[in-house]
Amino acid sequence: MTRKRHSGNRPLKTKDLRILAGCGGTPSPRFPRSLGGGAPSPGGRGGDGRGGRGVRSGGGTLRHRKALPPPLCRFPRRAARIRQDSALSGLLFSSYGEGTRAFRERAVKPHVLVLGAGVVGLCTALDLLERGFGVTVLDREGPERQSASHGNAGMIVPSHFVPLAAPGMVALGLKWMWNPESPFWVRPRLDADLCRWAFLFAQAATPQRVAAAAPLLRDLSLASKACFEALAERHGNAFAFQKRGLLMLCHTAHGLDEEARTAEAAHRLGLPAQVLSAAETAELDPGLRMDVAGSVYFPEDAFLVPGLFLDALQRQVTEAGAEILWNTEVEGFQMKGRRILAVRTSRGELAAGQVALCAGFWSADLARQLGLHLPLQAGKGYSLTVERLPHRPRIAAILTEARVAVTPMGDGVRFGGTLELGGRPGTIHPARVRGIVRSALRYFPDLDPQIFTDVPVWSGLRP
Repeated sequence: MTRKRHSGNRPLKTKDLRILAGCGGTPSPRFPRSLGGGAPSPGGRGGDGRGGRGVRSGGGTLRHRKALPPPLCRFPRRAARIRQDSALSGLLFSSYGEGTRAFRERAVKPHVLVLGAGVVGLCTALDLLERGFGVTVLDREGPERQSASHGNAGMIVPSHFVPLAAPGMVALGLKWMWNPESPFWVRPRLDADLCRWAFLFAQAATPQRVAAAAPLLRDLSLASKACFEALAERHGNAFAFQKRGLLMLCHTAHGLDEEARTAEAAHRLGLPAQVLSAAETAELDPGLRMDVAGSVYFPEDAFLVPGLFLDALQRQVTEAGAEILWNTEVEGFQMKGRRILAVRTSRGELAAGQVALCAGFWSADLARQLGLHLPLQAGKGYSLTVERLPHRPRIAAILTEARVAVTPMGDGVRFGGTLELGGRPGTIHPARVRGIVRSALRYFPDLDPQIFTDVPVWSGLRP
C-alpha cells in the first residue's frame, strides 16, 4: 500500500486512512514499540503480535489499520504490508458510510477525534493533519502527563526482529514468576481476560510465527528509523536523536553464545551485527567499565530522549492547527447502530465524524463499549534516570541476561526494565526496582550504589 494525500477537490474515503500502531506505548520485542524501544520485555526480541481484521457493517465503517512508523517520510512498501498477526493497530471509527451523502458532505472538511495524547495519539494526529484532516486530541491527563513513553529507554531497534511470543517464552515466564526481582512478574489474580491473553500468547509462540514476523518487524523498524531521522533533520534534532547503534552486553559466555546466534539470524535478514570480545566491547565504548564476557553490536540501531520527542510532537501538532483538550476523560459514546455520533467526555459531548482510538492500555475498555474485545494486558515498566554521572556509556545497551536497558541521555543515564503484567497505575513494586539496580551494579561494577538513592522511579503501563 502506498500513502495517499488528500486534495480538497475529491471526496475523502475512509480507506485512505492509515492509523499508527494504535494502542501503544510499547515498541519492540524487548521494548515498547511506540518509540521502537523502551523498558525491555522479559524474554527476547520482537514486538507483541496482535492484529485485527477490518469489519464493515451498515453505513458506517470500523477498521483495524496496520501499524506504521511515525509520519513525515516515505518508507518501503513492504513495511506497510503488515500482516494481520504482526501488530495491533490503531482503531479508526467513522460515523458516515463511504457512499452516503452525509459522508460526501463531511468530506469537504473532515475532522477526527484522536483519543489519547501519548506518542501514538500525537503521531496519528500529525499524520492526519498532513493528510488534510481537521484534528482534535483528547487526553485524560494534563500537559505535564507521564504517559507510557515518557520514561522508556527511547531505543529505535531494527535488531529487534524476534517477537516476544517466541518458543520457550512461556516456560521462561513461569520460571521468572516466582522471583519478584526477575524481569517478568504477574500480579496474582483471577481474571478471565488474563487467561485468554495467556492462551493466545502461547498459541502464537511458534517457530513458524517467529520466522514469518522477522522480516516484517525488520522492515517496519528500518522504516520507523528513517522517519525519526527525517523528523530530527526537519526540526533541528530537538529530541537528541543519536545513530550510535546498540550493544547487547552479555555477562556470561552462555549469554554471548545465545546472542551470537541472534547475530547470525540478523545477517540472514541483511542486518549488520558484530560479535565482540570483552576487550573489543570496552574499546568501542570506554565510558564506563563493564564486567561482561562480550557483546553483540548492532550499528543500525539508534536512540533518543522520549520526553523531548513527545514535546516536539506536541508542538508540531498544535502549530499545524490541532486542538488538544487536556484533562478530558472519555466516558462513553453516543451510538446509532454501529455508528459513533458523539463522544461523551467529562467536558460534555463532542460530535464525532471519525474517531481514532489511541488510548494505550485503556483502549481495551473503550473498545469494549463499542462491542469489541481487544486482548490487551497492562504491562508495567520501570525506569530510573541518574543525572550528572561523571563516567557513563555513550552507546545505548541492553543487559541481556537481566533484560535491563541502559541509555545515555544528556549528562545522565536511564536504566529501565521489567514487565509486570496487571500492574496498577501509580503503584511502585520495590522488588522490581531492586532488580534493575542490582543488575546495573553487576554489569557496571564501578557504579556507586548510592547514586540510585532518592532517584525518582518512573513507571508506566504499556499494552
